[in-house]
Amino acid sequence: GGLPLDSWIEFRGSSGERLRCTLASKIESIDKLFFTNSDGEKVLEITRLRLAHELKAGTVRVISEGMIMKRAMQSVIAYLSKTSRTGARAEDS
Repeated sequence: GGLPLDSWIEFRGSSGERLRCTLASKIESIDKLFFTNSDGEKVLEITRLRLAHELKAGTVRVISEGMIMKRAMQSVIAYLSKTSRTGARAEDS
């Protein structure tokens, strides 16, 4: 159970700043969850218990679970690379 990989969450800091990140990996043996930003850089490492406390306190909210965001981003990337290739071919001729 728990939060699926690739879920996006938003942490709110004590001074109101917001950090959006995705659950990149879980290491069950040490009870750690690793979150990355949209560039794939690790931005947060917390225990499952701390995440549960943060969710209950309202300082964390789940934005999307699982593959929804990942599929949307892959669609955008595929579209952009397709239009980029099409544009390059048109310029070459």
